[in-house]
Amino acid sequence: MKHPNAKVAAGGSGLSVLVVWVLGHFHVALSAEDGAIIAGAVASVALFIGREGIKGAWRRLINGQDGVTIIELVIVLIAVGVLLLLLGKTF
Repeated sequence: MKHPNAKVAAGGSGLSVLVVWVLGHFHVALSAEDGAIIAGAVASVALFIGREGIKGAWRRLINGQDGVTIIELVIVLIAVGVLLLLLGKTF
């Protein structure tokens, strides 16, 4: 059986861990909570984009697929906002 959503989830979580590691490698002082928030934000964006890529995510936003897209968009915007706040605070 193929599980493409599991592959996207694994890739998103791996990418999020890599981003937090790179920040630590460059000596950006992060608390455990900040690292968790950044990892969650990166994973959320990766899962939102998913297998269909940026064009597919854009089509879901424009077409309003199943009414869940607005909730997804709000979650991604909150995650990106928190990520930008934390990065602005650390640099």
